[in-house]
Amino acid sequence: MNQRLAMYLASTIAIIGAWYVLLYLPGEASRAEVKSRAQEARATLEDFRTTISEFQRIMESSDNLDSVRQSLNTKLYSRERIVAMFEALETNARSHKLVTIEIAPSVEELLRVAALQYATGVPQYLYFGFTVSGRFTDFGEFIQQIEDSPLCQGITRCQIVSTPLLTEPTTFHVNLKALLDGESEAKG
Repeated sequence: MNQRLAMYLASTIAIIGAWYVLLYLPGEASRAEVKSRAQEARATLEDFRTTISEFQRIMESSDNLDSVRQSLNTKLYSRERIVAMFEALETNARSHKLVTIEIAPSVEELLRVAALQYATGVPQYLYFGFTVSGRFTDFGEFIQQIEDSPLCQGITRCQIVSTPLLTEPTTFHVNLKALLDGESEAKG
């Protein structure tokens, strides 16, 4: 009987061991794998939530930048404002006893400004030339005032066109780089 009991006991332990090795351990491994995948999915989901909240913040920031860009674009020169700038330049020349002969940006320059005007929010410049005649001292004061204004971003060329004579006014040609923004119009 002892032998039979030992045999039942050994068989039971062998069946339990086989069940443990063949059924429980693989199931436990797959449960651990499922738990691991669930943890990875939770981490991915949390990362996704963080990304979504960052995306919303970025979109709000982008909307703010768009409104700033729109505001800056409204300050850029329209055709009327460019003409007004030229008229102010002519009035300024007259106040320095100079006669304005010509104020002319190139056609290519006007087309470039028109194409870029609403495409960017960065400051824009207009390169143009003007020709005036008068005395050297008046011209010097006029150029000094232009250089001191926020309109002027640099004189690219200054040329005496006519031979200076005491009896006739001297003709000067100046090429200028002007900043196109709302502030310059008011101050220049």
